[in-house]
Amino acid sequence: MILRVTLADCAFKIEDCMEGRITHEELREWSRDAMMAMDIPPNEYEEIMALLQDINTSTKENLRVAFKHYKKFTSPLTQGFPKSWL
Repeated sequence: MILRVTLADCAFKIEDCMEGRITHEELREWSRDAMMAMDIPPNEYEEIMALLQDINTSTKENLRVAFKHYKKFTSPLTQGFPKSWL
């Protein structure tokens, strides 16, 4: 049972999957459990629930594509570039 979930917790779990420390299925299981957390910060609730639902319904393939885009947009090389350049 997960008692509290924050956006930071979600980021750490996604990173664990991206780096191969947990499997896609383990990430999906975690997301299902996290949806039932008793404490989710109100100011993060909508974003967390949308993210957890996306993870829960993802396939290994579409999550891999999402990771590629995530890495592209968070790369230090692209920080500050207009989105039209990417």
